Amino acid sequence: MVYTVKFSADYKNYEAEIIDWIVKKGDKVNIGDVLFEHQEDKTFEYFESPVSGIINDILVDTGKIIKTGEPVLLIDDGSATPAQLYIADDHKINWDTFFKDRYNENSKNISKNKNYYATQERNKMTPSLRYEIMKRDNFRCQLCGEVASDHLSLHVDHIFPVSKGGKTEESNLRTLCEKCNIGKGAKFDEFGPN
Repeated sequence: MVYTVKFSADYKNYEAEIIDWIVKKGDKVNIGDVLFEHQEDKTFEYFESPVSGIINDILVDTGKIIKTGEPVLLIDDGSATPAQLYIADDHKINWDTFFKDRYNENSKNISKNKNYYATQERNKMTPSLRYEIMKRDNFRCQLCGEVASDHLSLHVDHIFPVSKGGKTEESNLRTLCEKCNIGKGAKFDEFGPN
């Protein structure tokens, strides 16, 4: 699975400048390894990796100002599907604006009868498509990492909700466990796949 590592700090609205990247694309890291050095005012600190894996991509250049919650790099734990690697490798996409623009565009294009649109899109979710999405995602919840079992029900989720204009296409679908899918509901995170 490819993890989007977001900058986090003790302060809610924290801003910092990336001083130096300690890692580069392709490096293997473990939990707690230093990824980059950052500075706010005159204080220098190190940002540690929250997961183990291979650096898939660095999303922010040295010298840039970052805020709490901003994606800074992608780490592949080795279980990524080809589709996830393809998406992660295309770092030229600005995910913040991609999903926001798609949301605005699709919301305008939905017919007045939203129920008709939603029904049409949901009817495209065939058992075969469900199976292919779950197989692509290794029958694992893409949020919490739980694997299918007798006590765990898996769902196929629209990342960009149908109720907000999302389409039933492979790039907009992922596997979630019942708990994560119900918790997410028809929400949409403008900062990228959530």
